[in-house]
Amino acid sequence: MTTAIAHSFAPFSATQSFTPARNNPDVYVDTRMFRPQLQQLLATRPHISPSQTERFLLEAELMFQAFPEPIRRAVLELKNGLARYPFKVFPLMPTDPALPPTPLDSRRPRVEGAMMGEWLSGAFTRGLGEPFGYIQQNEGEIFQNNSPVKLHANAQSGESSATELWFHTDASFHPLPPAFVVLHCLRPDPAREAVTSFAALSDIMAQLTPRQRQVLREPRFLSDGVEYDYDDVNQRGNRMVKVPLVYGSEEDPFLAYDQDVHRPLDPEASDTMRALNLAMESVAQHVKLEAGDVAIFDNRRSIHKRSPFKASYDGNDRWCLLTYVAGNQIDSSREKRMPSRRRVLDVPAVMGFGMGM
Repeated sequence: MTTAIAHSFAPFSATQSFTPARNNPDVYVDTRMFRPQLQQLLATRPHISPSQTERFLLEAELMFQAFPEPIRRAVLELKNGLARYPFKVFPLMPTDPALPPTPLDSRRPRVEGAMMGEWLSGAFTRGLGEPFGYIQQNEGEIFQNNSPVKLHANAQSGESSATELWFHTDASFHPLPPAFVVLHCLRPDPAREAVTSFAALSDIMAQLTPRQRQVLREPRFLSDGVEYDYDDVNQRGNRMVKVPLVYGSEEDPFLAYDQDVHRPLDPEASDTMRALNLAMESVAQHVKLEAGDVAIFDNRRSIHKRSPFKASYDGNDRWCLLTYVAGNQIDSSREKRMPSRRRVLDVPAVMGFGMGM
């Protein structure tokens, strides 16, 4: 029987200090001069509901193509792994003048047409790739309404508030995790307590020894759980799997790690996981999302967490739209590519495969 070793890490303290990343131009993209242009663009958007998924996403892609060039460039640099950090914040984008109350159940409120936030989220996701949803999350809704739910206040979930949401890559337990995530803040928490922290994998790996980096690539960690709303997945055998935490090419690796899900299987793996946790904390960039802020992060090249904050469940709580984006075929074949040649595959042909039979 496989036995995991318990591990620990420092919890968030309400009194801990941090340096905000708002003045870091490699994290925050200055969009202030483009606000009138974006408002005009949104004012002429067609009257289409997100329920008309493909038509809505087509129009959202056309909207992205009409974004000011510096915004599109910043998104495409992130998409192609060319940005200094694998996460960016586009602050103070236009917001709905009459935003509905924050949902109490993480479900979309009953509103006519599409909210401005849905248009912007759709545009950013189409700039990155193909947005998608999981059937276990609100029956596959593309735009997830991320808001505090009283029943889950202490859960390791985006619906929590009273506890820290530990460092994780989204859907690390799933065979098809998102390549990118768009987190669009429609309404911040009134006390501005919520802090979202991002850590770049390249910065994390630079803090580790060569041996520690090698251990992370070995299946010496147990994936022993999934987020509560994926419980039916457990019945299909996705629990108790031995996995590496780092995978892909040596020069540009990927990370799949959740402090709530993964456990070390031996003393060396435990020491390595402890070093990993310390490295994530030491290199993290911290942001407080305001209304209109759009955070985009590469879910394979970064890891993130969120601090606790007060929720009142009165319609004024923190409310973000969360959208998952699928990667491309080139990125999914990272370990089959020529060294230092991102777009050249080194895979033998198989007769009959891909021949339309």
